[in-house]
Amino acid sequence: MPTTTWIISLVASVGLSLAAVSDASAQEAAATPTTAPAKFDPLQSLSFDLDKRTVTVQCKVSLATGPVEFLLCRAATKEYESVLSTTAIPSSLHGLLLAMGLSPGKPARTIYPDGEKPIFLPPRGPKLTLTVRWTAAPGEVHEIPAQDLLAWRQYDGAPKNENKTPIPDHWVFVGSYLTPDGLYLADREGELISVSNFGSSTIDVPFESSSNNALLSYQANPDKVPAKGTAVELVIHVAPDAENEPHARAMVEVDRFGRFRADDKVLNEDGLIEWAATFVRAHAKAEVLLRVDERALAGDIVRAKHALKMGGIWDVNDEIIFSFSEPLPRTPEQAKDSLAVWSKRFAAGQRLIRDPVGDAETLLQTIRQHTEEAQAIQVLWTSYAKEITKGLEQYKTSTQPAK
Repeated sequence: MPTTTWIISLVASVGLSLAAVSDASAQEAAATPTTAPAKFDPLQSLSFDLDKRTVTVQCKVSLATGPVEFLLCRAATKEYESVLSTTAIPSSLHGLLLAMGLSPGKPARTIYPDGEKPIFLPPRGPKLTLTVRWTAAPGEVHEIPAQDLLAWRQYDGAPKNENKTPIPDHWVFVGSYLTPDGLYLADREGELISVSNFGSSTIDVPFESSSNNALLSYQANPDKVPAKGTAVELVIHVAPDAENEPHARAMVEVDRFGRFRADDKVLNEDGLIEWAATFVRAHAKAEVLLRVDERALAGDIVRAKHALKMGGIWDVNDEIIFSFSEPLPRTPEQAKDSLAVWSKRFAAGQRLIRDPVGDAETLLQTIRQHTEEAQAIQVLWTSYAKEITKGLEQYKTSTQPAK
């Protein structure tokens, strides 16, 4: 399984500088037509201060009046329902928060306990406070808490808050969802900072807030929001001790050979137990997404879950990653049926829109790859058995019957 592309490393002499971001975001930025190839800047519209533990996002006002679901979105995505917009890349913001020592928390979700009613769990994660500042005229700088840009939504000319949703006084870092092909979902969806709960957002409010259009709680505050198009700086402040937030989320991968990977390191079972124990010491209510290659064995999942529980992490959700390739037959009957299908494809090849030759060649390549892997495993196991046999014989010859 490929290394996840959203885990961002930041290393530089005066602090940290971005070394890698989502491949999808890089391709999108590089696609901008210019007379010379555009140089991709992962920190566009972003700056940071590690000592003060702040990240500053360069934004502009995208919506001065009307209902909103976001405080901040990525430009050219959802400006029609967000107070602010930016060209900053969500995965880069995620990376800078990782650089501050934070672990992503848990997005809003609903669980279904056996025999019980569904339970909604609000977003949880490291606490962040937000401020905004802008210049209204030369020398006239305004700075206010970001929540002042929000107001209760107006219904029939009057504010109405049926769900008793509060105006947030802080937000939480939940991190976005990483798709099976390695895309940081907020990079595509543009959802940086929500005021309604979205699992794809990088930052969310710490309570239940509906995303149903008919039930939206907030609108842009017409008394506080600057004119549309005004350049604004949004400053994200990491709260003290946020790196020790109990609610945290991590990913552990299980590849086709049953190997475990966490924090970009390959671990055996003992190593995974130690990793889990370390993670749960910092985050008492940790959650792990166990992402499993479809070709892994069922026993590999059981071993991984057991190791995580031995290390103290019980909240584990497994997700199987499928390659969507044609499955290879595993019984003589399956092989017979599959060959019959291929015979029909070749016979009807001239009438098909898609040439079966390419698919057949891909399948043959897959068979060769699997065969080579099986042969390598056979060699490995043969050598492994010889070493076990050698050790067993040495033990037998060196052990005297007890008197």
